[in-house]
Amino acid sequence: GQQEAGRGRRQTRVKTRSQTTQAGAQNLTATRSGRRQRMKFLVTIAIAFALPGLAAAQVPATRTAPTQSSSGQFLVFAPATLSLPTRFATLSANTNYVVLEPTLLAVSCERIKQKLLLTLGCTAPWKGRIYLNLHTARSADETVTIVSEKFADGWNYRVELPNLLRRERFVRAIVQVLLFELVDRNNPSPRSAEIPLWMVEGLARELRASSEVDLILSPPRWTVRGVAINPESVESRWSNPLKTARGELDDRPPLTFQQLSWPEDGQLTGKDAGVYSGSAQLLVRRLLQLNDGQACFRAMLDGLPHY
Repeated sequence: GQQEAGRGRRQTRVKTRSQTTQAGAQNLTATRSGRRQRMKFLVTIAIAFALPGLAAAQVPATRTAPTQSSSGQFLVFAPATLSLPTRFATLSANTNYVVLEPTLLAVSCERIKQKLLLTLGCTAPWKGRIYLNLHTARSADETVTIVSEKFADGWNYRVELPNLLRRERFVRAIVQVLLFELVDRNNPSPRSAEIPLWMVEGLARELRASSEVDLILSPPRWTVRGVAINPESVESRWSNPLKTARGELDDRPPLTFQQLSWPEDGQLTGKDAGVYSGSAQLLVRRLLQLNDGQACFRAMLDGLPHY
């Protein structure tokens, strides 16, 4: 699996498309000319660059050795001096945020993957490697960028992550790149498939609602007599995963499928963002609860590269 600069392997680079997730707005990039029905997403184009070279285990002095997840699918890179700016000290103690460190990030990504595959009933082994680049956070709402790259032997993905993120944005980004990897496994096109926004948002919300505490690992915040303590807020998600969604839709009807597929800009930000997220989660859960719901969902994923 790893692409190494020194192997001399012929690599066919194709046009790269980046997907960007914005705070609260869940902006995705997805445009395809000439299509009668194209999904309306907010577009951000990032310039792709080569995957980090691992030849001869050479690691620049400014970076630590990469951290590999248990399955080998995730590889985490970080600066040797990665730290959280002091201006974010208050946010680091906020339970709505997560501070990302290489080892814990690798474990969290594996847990999110396992939960997603269980939710969809997927059992096939992974094919595309996912490279996670951590950098020092520059703002509380920094952009997360996903770059898809196709080589002669398959797809790889690069995720640029700040080391401080809101929890929902972190889970959404990892779910999004995992869906890319699932869909692109048998994708004959030179372009990565397009994932509907409602699918990314709905699955991410479903995973968080059912088992967020088990999914996300963060560094301990307190140390008492040498024992690290990291408090978590569980609320009532275990018993009622749809509680938050129903609260957001309490005085508003759920969005239609057309509204979820082609959302207006105002539906992705501000007070209406919760209505979109709640509607997306409700749709995903209802689809999965149908007879053969998991199989139908997987079939829908398999068909995305053809649209």
